[in-house]
Amino acid sequence: MRGRFAIMLSASAPLSLMLEASEKSMAKSEIRRFLKEIRTKFPDVVPLMEKHENWALTFLMEEFANLTTILFNQGNLEEALEQLLYISEKLDTATEAEFEYIDVYYTEHLFWKGTKEGIERGWPLVPDNLKKLYLDFHGKAPNVVI
Repeated sequence: MRGRFAIMLSASAPLSLMLEASEKSMAKSEIRRFLKEIRTKFPDVVPLMEKHENWALTFLMEEFANLTTILFNQGNLEEALEQLLYISEKLDTATEAEFEYIDVYYTEHLFWKGTKEGIERGWPLVPDNLKKLYLDFHGKAPNVVI
């Protein structure tokens, strides 16, 4: 009887709620694929991401921004630029969910814990489309906060 009751509840739910739930599920699937692609392309991010639960998707994306910032701080500009270019190109073809994660959880978090040297090295390398997102949120170029 329990199974029939669940089906009846589901069937009686408004179509708009069912569609919204389906869209959220699809968006999470897109983000999980996106994060898997990042881990595959940039395996150095894996230990940073492993500090968080698998369901904490926003924190996982922020760790990718942290890795880019760490690379700036260390002077590893080639690898940092590779990450920036990947995200910049992804932004051009991003789904709505991917765009949100790039904007809110990568770009806005970029340079958090950046050193003076890291910011001076890294900011000129940030592609224009990512710079625009950063400036739209922060209102100014990054500065040292640690």
